[in-house]
Amino acid sequence: MASSASREQDLSQLRSAVDGIDEMLVVGGDGSVNLVTQVIALRPFRLSVIPCGTGNDFARDLGITDWRWRMQDGLLVEQVSIGKAGHEYFVNHAGSGLSADLIALQPRWLKRSFGRLSYSLALCRYLFGPLSRRQPLYLRGRWYDCHIAAVSRFIGGGIAVNPQGSRRQQQLQWLAVPRASRWRQLRALWQLLLPSQNHCAELELQRSADGQLGSADAHYELDGDLRGVGPVQIECIPEGLTVVRPKAPNN
Repeated sequence: MASSASREQDLSQLRSAVDGIDEMLVVGGDGSVNLVTQVIALRPFRLSVIPCGTGNDFARDLGITDWRWRMQDGLLVEQVSIGKAGHEYFVNHAGSGLSADLIALQPRWLKRSFGRLSYSLALCRYLFGPLSRRQPLYLRGRWYDCHIAAVSRFIGGGIAVNPQGSRRQQQLQWLAVPRASRWRQLRALWQLLLPSQNHCAELELQRSADGQLGSADAHYELDGDLRGVGPVQIECIPEGLTVVRPKAPNN
């Protein structure tokens, strides 16, 4: 079943197709996985992903890097955590501020031309572009440029915002970047790109099972698609999806 330009049409088709099936196979990226999740979350359907998108963070988090992985022996079926924002689910992250602004700075032609590198190019456009194009966030009596709740280890084409995280956990990783100079924001970005995320003044990190994301008049996005205006209530959904994945060496 091919996706269309209409999210509601795709959801309607998916809902009418799930009766009598055991497994949903997604050939695509994180946006396609997010769409299917709206229909099969908390239901007894298995999900398999053949990564063919730009970021493929959901697949990467499950250890899926090769589109031929279903031909391997030793596959595992397990239940993993996802997130929920309002009445919608997300599989990687919910974000406001920087992550929502990047969507406009990463048009389809950029993704098609540069693939995963398009995330880095969009970040450069954000950091060195006009400040007037950013959506500021007012949280806890202070101005911020970024607010993210992540259930995955990765967002944005492999940026490890939650390097020690696991989908077996029942908590979200919350990340906020206070408003600062471009140099300090560049330092915060560098911290995000490090294999082990060190704490610094430019990054505020905490873990909790739920909370409020974003602020009034600022858009929020789920897995890379704009979905509404904040603030929005976020929660972790333990064992929200049943997935098929390759067997890791230590399993």
